[in-house]
Amino acid sequence: MEEIRVGVLGGGQLGRMMSIAGHNIDIEVIPLDPKGILSPAGQVSISAITGSFKDGNKINELVKKLYRPGDEEKKVKRVITVEIEHVNCDAIESIELKDVEIYPSIKTLRIIQDKYKQKKHMRESCLDIPMSDFDEIKSIEEGKIFGERYGYPYMLKACRGAYDGKGNYVVKDEKDIKNGLGFLNTKYVYAESWCDYEKEIAVMILRSREGLIKAYPVVEFTSKNSICRTTLCPANLSEEMNSRAVEIGKNVVKSLPNGAVGVFGVELFAMRNGEILYNEVAPRPHNSGHYTIEACGCSQFESHLRAVAGLSLPKDISLRVGVSMMINTLGLKAKEEFMRLLDIEGASGHWYGKEELRVGRKMGHVTICSNDVKTLRNNLLIVKDVLND
Repeated sequence: MEEIRVGVLGGGQLGRMMSIAGHNIDIEVIPLDPKGILSPAGQVSISAITGSFKDGNKINELVKKLYRPGDEEKKVKRVITVEIEHVNCDAIESIELKDVEIYPSIKTLRIIQDKYKQKKHMRESCLDIPMSDFDEIKSIEEGKIFGERYGYPYMLKACRGAYDGKGNYVVKDEKDIKNGLGFLNTKYVYAESWCDYEKEIAVMILRSREGLIKAYPVVEFTSKNSICRTTLCPANLSEEMNSRAVEIGKNVVKSLPNGAVGVFGVELFAMRNGEILYNEVAPRPHNSGHYTIEACGCSQFESHLRAVAGLSLPKDISLRVGVSMMINTLGLKAKEEFMRLLDIEGASGHWYGKEELRVGRKMGHVTICSNDVKTLRNNLLIVKDVLND
C-alpha cells in the first residue's frame, strides 16, 4: 500500500478542512503555520510545523517532515500544496526537494499571486477570457489618464498580497486618486475599469496532473465589506450564462501551465446584459466552494488532495441536493450567529477553532441544504436579521 503525505503551506480554515478530508481518504496532511498545532489546521492534523509559510528554513523543515525512518521499505508519495497563494516562491525553489512534488507548480503560483500579471496572462492567452479594462498605475498622472479613458469610479488594486477585499480602493474621481495610492501604500498597483455587475458568481475548477478538467456547479455569492458572506448553489442564471461561466472557468485553468493541478476558485461577474466577465482566480480551495462538503458528490477539499496526489479524480462532483446556501459567520457576533444557524433544518456547521474574534474575521460557516429554493427561504426566515446585517 502506498502512503501519501501532503505538506500544506498555511494552516487556516482551508487547511483545516483539507486535513479533515485527508483523514477520510487516508492522506496525511501536515500544515506549516505560525500557530502550529494551535492553528485551525493544526488542531485536526496528526502533526504540524510552527513557523511562517514564507520562511525557507521552515518550508525545508516541512519537507523533512514528509520523510520517516523505514520509508525505504515502503512506497511513499510526498507532495507540497498551498492553502494560500501568497507564499515565498523563491524560498521554495531554493530547497532540495528530491522526490517531493509541488502542486500547483511554482510557475502557476507566480502568475496568480501577482494580480496584474494574472490579468495580463489571461488577456494574452487567446482563450476567450473576457474581462474589464485594466492597466498598471505608477503615478497620480497615470491614474488620471486611466480615469479619462475609462471613467469613474474605477477600482485601484494592489498587485500583490491582497485578499478578502484588502488591497482594494474605489477611486471616486480625479481628486481621489492620491487618496487611493496612499491607502494601498505600495508602489505596485493597477487599475480596473468599473464593473456594474448584476451578480458575483464563481465556479470551482478541478484539474488533474494529466490535464483532465472538471467543473463544480456555478454559485452566486454576496459580500459584506468585500468579504464573502453567503454562497448560493445553483446560481440563479440563464442556462446560457451558466454554460458560459463554466466555459470561462475552464479556459482560465487551461491557460495556466501544465503544473496547474488541484482545485481553482474562479471568480466572475454576471453582467446585466448577459455577459460574463472574469475577475480573478485562486490556486486552491476557495470560500465559494465550502458548500461542496455537504452538497456535492465529493468536496472541493478531497478533490484537491486527490488531484495533487495524482489519484483519480472523483467521478461525481455534481450537486446532490436541490439547493444549498453557505453562510460565513464573521466578527464579534460570529459564535452567536453560528449557533442560531445550526438550528435551521438541513444545517451543518464548521467552526474553525481560531483563538480570537475580530471584526470581519471568518470564524466559521454553516451550510444549509434544502429540496428547493422556496423551502430554503422559509427555513431562513428565523435568521433573516442575521442575513440582513
